[in-house]
Amino acid sequence: MYRSVDAGAHWTNITRNLPPAPANSVVIDPNDANTVYVAMDTGVYVTTQVTTCETANCWSVYGTGFRTLR
Repeated sequence: MYRSVDAGAHWTNITRNLPPAPANSVVIDPNDANTVYVAMDTGVYVTTQVTTCETANCWSVYGTGFRTLR
């Protein structure tokens, strides 16, 4: 996961404490741009302070028991 604050001119790695697994989807909360959800093969993770992810472990597991719908 990478984040840009200047329309893509520069990018910052924000994976910090995410597991080394494929990411399938990323959602930014439409009411709070600091809240980001990422769905990975290992689960769903959330941060409410995406601006700190470059230098701090900001990601937490979001819920349990999710299953794939086909």
